[in-house]
Amino acid sequence: MKNALITGKTNNSALAPIFKLLQEELLILGTDSFIVDPQEKISSTQKFDIVFSIGGDGSFVGASRKYVHYNVPVIAIKGGTVGFLANIDPKDFKKELPKLYQKDNKWTKRLMLSGQKNNGEQIIALNEFLFSSEQKGSISEFTVCINDDRVMHVRADGLLIASPTGSTAYNISAGGPISLPDMELVTITPVCSHILGERPLVIDLKNKIAIRCFTQQAKIWADGQESITFDYDESFTITKPLYINSLHTSPQEFFTTLSRKLGWRAGILKD
Repeated sequence: MKNALITGKTNNSALAPIFKLLQEELLILGTDSFIVDPQEKISSTQKFDIVFSIGGDGSFVGASRKYVHYNVPVIAIKGGTVGFLANIDPKDFKKELPKLYQKDNKWTKRLMLSGQKNNGEQIIALNEFLFSSEQKGSISEFTVCINDDRVMHVRADGLLIASPTGSTAYNISAGGPISLPDMELVTITPVCSHILGERPLVIDLKNKIAIRCFTQQAKIWADGQESITFDYDESFTITKPLYINSLHTSPQEFFTTLSRKLGWRAGILKD
């Protein structure tokens, strides 16, 4: 790797030493680097072999959406509080960064959601799409269609379509199931449903998934960071997914992190 792009919380002075340390360690490994603000546009001719995102999970999610079309790995450097997606802790740079240069280095291929409205407007997300009314406190109504069949008419605070990576984000708070990050599926989860029989659905991406809007002044949010309008009687179809490579996470590492973050081992004696 000759060039690295570093992004994330560039305006956070507390993280400035991490940006500096990362550049120094990469230079030792023979890699030049440059820092890009998340809001900054880069030239289409700019070349880089890898992206490092310094901050929390939100920074990594935003970087993944921005750089997915460059077909380079995106690595999350811990600088936030939640850290489900953080790959490397700054204190471990000397041990972990050289592994990225090893020929047998593995990547976890994370699915990114892609979808478009019937007018052709597109949007992508790493974690989830949220369908909801623009008016706070208003009930949202959407119909979920699978393979052109109406499966569920949702009356709820909102509706989530979550990727495996996003299964531990908004989806888990809404009562949806957790899935391993390299799976090929999506979870459809009503948010605070007004109908008790509505429950999350786990759908293989081989199926056609479409959402039809029955809400005035609705929006589709991508990872809670970007949005497009979703007007009454419009439809939104999940299209062919995109993929981003991140540092390899084994099932054991995933469940260890999950157990620690969610407190599943609280009160359990160690072996």
